[in-house]
Amino acid sequence: FSEQGLFKTNRFKIAMTGFLKKSKAFHKAISSLIYNSNLEIIVAGLVKEKEVIQAIERLQKSRETKAIIRLIPRYLTDQELHSLIHEANCVIQPYSQEYYSSSGILHLAAGMGKVLLLSPSPKFKELTSRIPFCEVRDNDYMKRVEKLRTSSELVSEIEREIRSFARETEWSIVASKTHSLYERIASNSITIPHGRLTVVG
Repeated sequence: FSEQGLFKTNRFKIAMTGFLKKSKAFHKAISSLIYNSNLEIIVAGLVKEKEVIQAIERLQKSRETKAIIRLIPRYLTDQELHSLIHEANCVIQPYSQEYYSSSGILHLAAGMGKVLLLSPSPKFKELTSRIPFCEVRDNDYMKRVEKLRTSSELVSEIEREIRSFARETEWSIVASKTHSLYERIASNSITIPHGRLTVVG
């Protein structure tokens, strides 16, 4: 890590970060991006499965690969992580998990107003249901990346939506809404028949 930053070119910069294991599907997303010479991709994270590293290295060495792919197979410091996301033009999270759980990278990137491209995993539904452009199906990341790379207006629009999403999902706001909900229950403005919430007033 140097003062010049993690990315080394003026190409369109893509960040992917998290544990390096198959369920994160970084190697699969990269395979859809390798043919574009306008891209610089950084994949960073602690190695959990060596097969993922091997798959990414094969893509790096492939004669068909036109994109620059850089691999950082270790845990990033907070400074490095913030720098990576700040420098990137977009953050891709192609996770294949079929369960819902919070994503720290998603909330960090959204809080920085960064464009996110996300798999259809349930863990991202809160954001992708609001900003459908962010959801990428059939591993077709290249089509979305090209739209971002060639349209500054689209980027600005999505960044505004993501910043708004980040503000609305801050813990302080969520806590306030939860407290308000409990107050409404206590004041009988909401009843809970058979364990389900129903607004009655």
